[in-house]
Amino acid sequence: MKQVHETENPHNNFAEKEQYRIIIWGAGETAREALRRKSDTVEVLGFLDNNPDIKEFEGLQALEKDRIYEDDYDYIVICSQAYKEIYSQLLERRGGKS
Repeated sequence: MKQVHETENPHNNFAEKEQYRIIIWGAGETAREALRRKSDTVEVLGFLDNNPDIKEFEGLQALEKDRIYEDDYDYIVICSQAYKEIYSQLLERRGGKS
């Protein structure tokens, strides 16, 4: 199971890797901007959103939330003003352990 943690500056936590695999949580303007700014060393696997009606965003497929603890990825990038609530959801889904 993946560890959930919070960071103000995720660049400080990146180990040196050739490629990072991330999941984006959010399907709005912040997520759109993150996609525009991502480097070539980042592979976006898909996105999550609390709105079940959103199945596709910027060419990415919506992922099932249960898959976030099964898939092989490096980070979930929360792209939402509701980041505190989303972070709490992540903690709840993994049993409250950080």
